[in-house]
Amino acid sequence: MLKNLIIGVAFIAGIAGFVISLNHKDVELVYVDMGKLYDNFALTKELNVDMEKIIKTRKSITDSLYEDLRVKTQELKFKEKKTIEDIQKIAKIEEEYMYKQQQFEKENQMTSADYMNKIWNQINQFVEDYGTEKKYAFVLGANGQGNIMFGDKGKNVTTDVIAYINNRYNDKMK
Repeated sequence: MLKNLIIGVAFIAGIAGFVISLNHKDVELVYVDMGKLYDNFALTKELNVDMEKIIKTRKSITDSLYEDLRVKTQELKFKEKKTIEDIQKIAKIEEEYMYKQQQFEKENQMTSADYMNKIWNQINQFVEDYGTEKKYAFVLGANGQGNIMFGDKGKNVTTDVIAYINNRYNDKMK
C-alpha cells in the first residue's frame, strides 16, 4: 500500500516537473511520426531488401527439399516392391525438410529482430543529434498508440527528421 502511494506521488511529481519545464519560454517541443520515420529511413529500406533476399534464398532451399520429397514419395507410391530403405529415405528427406523449415523460420525471426534493433538504434542516435543541433528540449515520438494522440501540425518535424537521418546515414556509409 505504502509502495503504491510512493510510486503515485513520484509519478505525479514527475508529470508536474515535466509540465513546469514546458512552461519555460526557451523550451521547444516538437514531435515526429514514428511510423513514417521508420518506414522512410534509408537503412530500413536497405535491410528490408536484404531480408527479402535472405527469405527468398531460404525458401528456395526448402522448396527444393519439398520437391525432392514429393518426387520420391510419388516414385515410391508406384513402386511395386517397397523396401524399408525406400521408406527410410523418404522419412529422412521429410525430417530434413521439417528441420530446415523450422530452422529458417527461427533464423528469419532473429534476423528481423536484429535488423529492427539496428534501425531503431540508428534512428535514436540520429534523432538525438538532430534535437541537439536544432536546440530542441524534447523530440517526442508519436505513434497513435496513446503516447501522443494529437499534435499541432506546425510542431510535426517528421519530414525534416527523415531528411536529416537519411543524410546522416548516407554520409556514414560513404
